[in-house]
Amino acid sequence: MSSKYSTLPDIDDQPDVYETPDSTDNVTNVSYENQSSDEDDNENVVKSRVSVKDAANKFKGSIVDSTDTDFSDRLTRRKKAMYRTYVKRPPAMETNEYEILPKNLSLDETPLQKLRRLMYEVQELNDEMEKAKVSIIS
Repeated sequence: MSSKYSTLPDIDDQPDVYETPDSTDNVTNVSYENQSSDEDDNENVVKSRVSVKDAANKFKGSIVDSTDTDFSDRLTRRKKAMYRTYVKRPPAMETNEYEILPKNLSLDETPLQKLRRLMYEVQELNDEMEKAKVSIIS
């Protein structure tokens, strides 16, 4: 302390002491054990295991294209896609899955995808025509 203030009354010249309670590792471990047992008892949590081999086989043909991805953490008005995933599907006609592709897609549409899309559009057109017939009749 500076000698200039040493003669003033009510000036403490002792170092500051900060006291905190001692922490014990046992208390911390007990709280984690109790927390995990509470989570195990929750019936709303679905606990299913995922096989690594099955997951690898499912996504084996997937390609992640990050050419248009912005990882700069910049804040902009437009929201950019974090990543785009293209999944190669096995060539089979019997499927209930149809892909709706963006107009500016960099990959070309395969003939099978084109056939599926056209079949879906024809089915949609038939449904619209049936609805129009019913509304005209009634």
